[in-house]
Amino acid sequence: MLNFFPTLYEDELLFSGIARYKQMCGMMSNQALSRDLFGWCMTYSSALFGYYLNTFASNLPPSCKLTVDELIWNHTMFPFFTAFLSPSKTLEVYQFIAEKGKTFVENVVGISNGSVKNESYLKYCPVCFAEDMETIGESYWRRLHQLPGALYCIKHEVVLKMSDVLVTDSRFRYICADWEVCNEDREEDIYSSEIKEQNLQYIRNAQKLMNIRERKERDFIISFYIDRLREKGFASKNGTIYTEKLQDAFLNFYSEDYLKLMQSSIEREKKSNWLRLFVRYKGKNRSAVRHLLFLQFLDVDVSDLYSCQKVIGKRTQKQSAKQSISLTVLERKRKQWLEIIEKHPNATRSELKAIGKGLHTWIYTYDREWYDRVTPKKLNVSTRKGTINWQEKRRTVATISARSGTATFAAGGKADTHYTIKYQTTNRRKRLLFE
Repeated sequence: MLNFFPTLYEDELLFSGIARYKQMCGMMSNQALSRDLFGWCMTYSSALFGYYLNTFASNLPPSCKLTVDELIWNHTMFPFFTAFLSPSKTLEVYQFIAEKGKTFVENVVGISNGSVKNESYLKYCPVCFAEDMETIGESYWRRLHQLPGALYCIKHEVVLKMSDVLVTDSRFRYICADWEVCNEDREEDIYSSEIKEQNLQYIRNAQKLMNIRERKERDFIISFYIDRLREKGFASKNGTIYTEKLQDAFLNFYSEDYLKLMQSSIEREKKSNWLRLFVRYKGKNRSAVRHLLFLQFLDVDVSDLYSCQKVIGKRTQKQSAKQSISLTVLERKRKQWLEIIEKHPNATRSELKAIGKGLHTWIYTYDREWYDRVTPKKLNVSTRKGTINWQEKRRTVATISARSGTATFAAGGKADTHYTIKYQTTNRRKRLLFE
């Protein structure tokens, strides 16, 4: 257990807090730091998320009131990168951070394999850095500065600077935002006033997004977009998108230079560019960056999306019955279902359904993939037939008319018993074998 841990500042990355702890302790060894934090040596550090936070929280001193939930929601990039994932997928990522999964979180949320990549190095504001050093004697890495596509500090409206501290490091290094890697020299602002204002608004929207815990299903979000497009004349009454009209308006709203900076360039002639595919139901999860760009284009506040309870979408398609589900509700339902499975280990799915009636319907409807993964399936075990007692049931041969289908006879001491007949044809009569 740790003897102490520094108080985390508002919007400070947990990575930054651990770096300050390392500096306060005067630690030089990464292995020693890892053993202090987790009880074993780790070989990988993530500035955006962190791993094994359940273990980390259990090692904190009793006087420290930090919980795993507070660490994940307030001191990692989890709320941003899961904002547009489904409730079940968000819970999966949450549990992955709390207890390390089989792969990296960056892969799960689409940073590594998505079309919008994150920066390789941590960013900082030189004015924030100077103010921190003057007022509190140290500085720290802020979450908002690490947003993909963030060009400015929304507090001072100056261009963010790139440090040489890696976002993901295979050598488990935690480095403070100090004079060795930061300075107070400002970068030249090379962007137009239009790009600056659009980017500042993007960051403000992202800040609101990171304070929202509610999650929506992907189909709900797409239907919400279609409703807003219909209101603005970019979709027909039945929800058909006027793709060319939408694309022209979008490219008039954002300059090509800005879209390139946001890793969201659009080729007008390409029929499968990201904007054309964005408002379709099918496909993979979309980048949070592009969701924010789209909401800003529609002039819709991010909170309006999550406070909305009813959507129409395409009128020609059956509307999704799924509602927004909080992580707390999902966790509670899962826990209840697992308890039923544990109490009835030999029960089939049908029996479990009867036992957990309403709960089964809820889980099956809103969390089908998880249900199939954890609920045992019926075992296909065939019942073996008993050994035939040939002394009691003897083989009997009889001959009857070729037109007859059954025969009544005495076999094994039992009369008037009907048996299935196997025919063996001999000329015009049939030789019958009874068993």
